[in-house]
Formats: sequence, C-alpha cells, structure tokens
Amino acid sequence: MSRSVEKTWNLVLVVVVVFLAIGELRNRASPETIGAIVVALALAPFILGPLLIHRTHWSSLEPGLVPFDPDGPGSPESLRSHFAATAAELGRFGFAPERYYRTKQATNNADGAVLLFRNPKTWETARVLTAVSSDSSVATSFTVFGSECSNGTEVVTSNRASARIFPARKPPFHGRAFAQVREVGHLLVVHRARVENLTAGRTLVDPVGDDPDGYIRRVDFEVPYAHHVASGYTYVDEMARVQRMTWKGAILSTWKLLPPIKQMGLAWERLMAARQLGNLKSGRPVF
Repeated sequence: MSRSVEKTWNLVLVVVVVFLAIGELRNRASPETIGAIVVALALAPFILGPLLIHRTHWSSLEPGLVPFDPDGPGSPESLRSHFAATAAELGRFGFAPERYYRTKQATNNADGAVLLFRNPKTWETARVLTAVSSDSSVATSFTVFGSECSNGTEVVTSNRASARIFPARKPPFHGRAFAQVREVGHLLVVHRARVENLTAGRTLVDPVGDDPDGYIRRVDFEVPYAHHVASGYTYVDEMARVQRMTWKGAILSTWKLLPPIKQMGLAWERLMAARQLGNLKSGRPVF
C-alpha cells in the first residue's frame, strides 16, 4: 500500500473515530461540554506543535557538505536523471555545473542536495535545492538565481513553493519567490528584470570565486542562520554545535505551517509575485 493511500485511510479512520465519539458524547454530555471538546481538538496543534518543535528541532552549525558525483556508482537513478535534466535545462542559458553536494545532518529531519551552477559571462549563480526522501528519491526541488554587487546588494529570485517560516531579510538583500513560475527560462527573465531595477547600474561581482564550498556555506547556512538568531527565532547551542528554536521561533514557525495561516501566507506571497509578473508583462519595473 502506498504512503498516500495509508495517509488517506488513517485520515478516514480518525474522522470515523471522532464522529463516533461525538455521537456517544451527545448522549452523555451537554452541548457546552461537546463544544469545549471540539474547540480543544481544534486548538491542540497550535499548542502541542510548538512544544514538539521547541524540544526536538535543531539545525547543525556545521552541516556536512559532501561533494557528490551524480554519475557515480552510488547515485540512485532518480537523482541521476533529476540532476541530468536540471543541468541540461540550465545549460541552455549559459550555466555550467560548478559543484554538486549532498547535505547530511543539516537538520534533525531532512537530508538534501545542492546543485551549484554559475554563468561565467553574467556572474549569475543558480542553486537547485532538493529535498531527498528516505529512499533517495526527489521529494521537492526548486531553483534559486542569485546576483551580487560590489556594494553588498544581493538579488535572489526563486520558485520556492513551500511556506516561509522565518521573517524576510531586509535590504541590501532582495529576495522574492515566484512559486507560479516553474519554467527555469521564465524565472531567469524575471530575475534579470529584478537585477536591472534593484542594482541601479552597480557593478556585479562573481560571488563564487574559487571557493564554491565557501559560497554555499555563506548563502545557505551562515547568513540565514545569523538572520534567524537576530530575529529571535533561534539560539546557538555551542556545546552541541547546533541552532535550536526559541519559544518565539517554535510558536510562530509552527503556526505558519498550520491551516489557515499557512494557506494565507502562501496566497499572499503568490499575490505579491503576481503583481511583479504583471509589471514585467506591461514593461513596468520589477522588484
């Protein structure tokens, strides 16, 4: 039985049990008691979720970036075909593979892969961030284009479709997700339009240089982690060399992943992205 079918049957079982329990309660409890129980069940994820996240979630300060050969004997076919298709697609726009990584023990509940590409003519980077499931298949994947200026301005454009749980970073960092743009060429057009307007003629620089490992550690771990601490969402556990959730971070990040807050956040991000796509189509500045 597939995992999705198992989840469906589990959900059906829960609904049936709750229905039967409420039916039994109607014969033994007052409407006020039943209402209180329903409210308690509805609020339980908002209370128990933060407790669990605060207790168990961590992010390694020294995530294992393991250089990875997608054509090597240890590469599963699902990843090999995914990486090959990604490289071919980005290659059409002048991006060459720089380094492939598997990330081990980056968090307590996920492994992944980072594919780094660089355009030597424009000094743009493309990172393909892939979550890898327990059977080494591709769970989720999205593309991130990046450009940096000599004055520290950084423009990042992605097609991330997942909910954002940490506060947005402020300028000189300019990041925006366009979840509805799945085609890489279209996303690159959007990114270049944003760079044109946000850099205002400043000099673009090569952010990778001769240290791709250092680049990935900076943009995917060190700078975001510092932002999480500064926002009050995480704190550093020096003894364990990990970041852990503060109570503020555990509560807010959990709530942002629960309905209807998650759906509202995703809808807002898509609306803001749609406005910028409308600007692009009509020839107005894109930010």
